[in-house]
Amino acid sequence: MYLMILYLPLISFFICIFFGRLIGITGAKLISNICLFTSFLCSLLIFYNWNNKINLSINLFSWFNIGLLSTSFSIYLDHINNCMLILITMVSFLVHLFSTSYMDGDPHLVRFMGYLSLFTFFYDYISNSW
Repeated sequence: MYLMILYLPLISFFICIFFGRLIGITGAKLISNICLFTSFLCSLLIFYNWNNKINLSINLFSWFNIGLLSTSFSIYLDHINNCMLILITMVSFLVHLFSTSYMDGDPHLVRFMGYLSLFTFFYDYISNSW
């Protein structure tokens, strides 16, 4: 469930960019909003079930190892990061929802929703990697 928060906006990006012509404008709106809303619900569940006694560190993969220097992509979760997850996913979902109405009629809405989902993915990762 921890990784779903991070990867759902990325899945939304890939679906909107690579399958945008197949799903159309309505499909891009639905898929991106459903992915972001699910990410928001997962962050609420994590916050509700969080035990303040532990901090969680999830190593995704190792970027490079040179001698004593080892750099890896990881996610670090504690109480403050959980609060930030709720804030980021809620605001991102509301921006996606609002974008479906003010970008209505734009022929490049599918690409816009994909890039907006990619921005959300990177912002989620940056806010939880410290």
